[in-house]
Amino acid sequence: MIHFMLDQPERRLRHYWILSGGAINMYNEYNEGVNPHRVYRTIPLGGIMVLTPYNGPPLHSSFPAHCFEIRTTSHMVYCVGENLDVYSAPPSKVPRHASGKSNSNAQMWFQALQQALRPPPSRNDSSSTEPALQFTELYQILGDKTLGSGQFGTVYAGVHRQSGREVAVKVIAKDRFSKKSPAGVDTLRSEVAILQSISHCGIIKLESMFETKDKIFVVMEKMNGDMLEMILSQVC
Repeated sequence: MIHFMLDQPERRLRHYWILSGGAINMYNEYNEGVNPHRVYRTIPLGGIMVLTPYNGPPLHSSFPAHCFEIRTTSHMVYCVGENLDVYSAPPSKVPRHASGKSNSNAQMWFQALQQALRPPPSRNDSSSTEPALQFTELYQILGDKTLGSGQFGTVYAGVHRQSGREVAVKVIAKDRFSKKSPAGVDTLRSEVAILQSISHCGIIKLESMFETKDKIFVVMEKMNGDMLEMILSQVC
């Protein structure tokens, strides 16, 4: 994947990108292939503040325009891909720095990142892709890091985008909640309001709660350590 930094449009970089472990991993490419032990750079998904397509003019006269931008919490802007669709001339007229490929690869990456940055769907409704824009602007759920699950929802590891602070996010499907208790959602709202007003070293801090049409996101302090069952098994 070809990319460059916004403040260095003349310096085009080419790396092999892999999306795994809640991050974009860029690997150096060599004639013999990709060295999996030589990571050039890692961009945590939790550090991505904005992902936007780019439809403007080229930022450097010698290169094609890029396809999309990644803005991070560390104030870095990655300009990704090369939009070669604007060239109607034969390939020999395309700037020599161009990759020779269409921008379809960049478009696939843009769509994959959009999907990765969305909260996970509820277990009973895999078609639910409501992005919960306010939530995703503040937090990033690491969908491949499940901390636990219960009767009403699943708890994932997450990151506060601006500070990089780790959090725990409980994702609750409203339809599962209402089946057990019609007033369950209202009860949960009351519990959240009470817990937000409490500050005690023995109680997990509850930061905020977000609602979409079919899901509830409860953001909590992330505690590090063993699970309760393991602790009890050691002392009993």
